[in-house]
Amino acid sequence: MVDIMLPLITCIFVVFDLASGGVSACANHEWKSSEMRKGLYHKFGSIMLVVLAYLIDYAQRYVDLGFQVPIAAGVCVYIILMELGSIVENIGKINPDLLPEKVRSILGLDKTK
Repeated sequence: MVDIMLPLITCIFVVFDLASGGVSACANHEWKSSEMRKGLYHKFGSIMLVVLAYLIDYAQRYVDLGFQVPIAAGVCVYIILMELGSIVENIGKINPDLLPEKVRSILGLDKTK
């Protein structure tokens, strides 16, 4: 049986990034529907990758795919880390005072904007 918590947590990070990106765009008067669509496509791709990884892990039990490596957890961790970076960047765009100078410089965020 598949533990549902890791893909659920991954989806929560994806949704949180979507929400923080939307708030950031509104707060900075940078709302563009074309960017929103592109972001939604990327999020859909991330979710599809998680589903594919779990499907591959499941299939490995019954079909010889040429490898026996569990990949779903690694895919979820990668997506969570990717989303975490984006969420921190969005938070810095919403309120630069929340991030230390070093983090702002790494993310290329100017405090005056």
